[in-house]
Amino acid sequence: MPDQRPDQISRAPEPRFVEVVDSQDRPLAVLSLHAARRQRLPHRTVAAFVHTRDGKVYLPMRGPGKRLYPDHYDISLAGPVGVGTSRKETILNLLALHVTGHGRERLTLKQSVPASQTPTNTQHSLYQVGPVDAKHILPQRAAQSLLVSQSELTYLMERFRETFTPRLVEAWELGIIFAQ
Repeated sequence: MPDQRPDQISRAPEPRFVEVVDSQDRPLAVLSLHAARRQRLPHRTVAAFVHTRDGKVYLPMRGPGKRLYPDHYDISLAGPVGVGTSRKETILNLLALHVTGHGRERLTLKQSVPASQTPTNTQHSLYQVGPVDAKHILPQRAAQSLLVSQSELTYLMERFRETFTPRLVEAWELGIIFAQ
């Protein structure tokens, strides 16, 4: 298999439409994702940390073509929730782009943050996925990612914090990446 550049790796297709929600996570309207983001209207997003059987966390590098934080390590999986799609279904679709042979992993909600408390004005749900076998992380993804233990991530955060996205740094500071 030829090596792929990060900008050639398949990405989850973002939903064309999302539900704009109120402070209680009740749907108010359906808009294009682009319009919801442009107008900074609250909509649902999900993210997850993928953990391996040996206690490490998978942290992919964002592609060079990303508008925000290109070439920075980020949360394992993240994306908007499309109309008619559940949060769990969104996480499982994202997981399929990174890990083969998944399906038996535990999916645990770790944190739910109302739109009013996020800088992107999104109703954000953070999950933990795992354990997965490290050998099942797709090779083209593994080449552009970190697979680190808690002590290794602490070392990297203390010395190379600028290589991580702000949301990953915040999750590390809050102690939720490796929380049981």
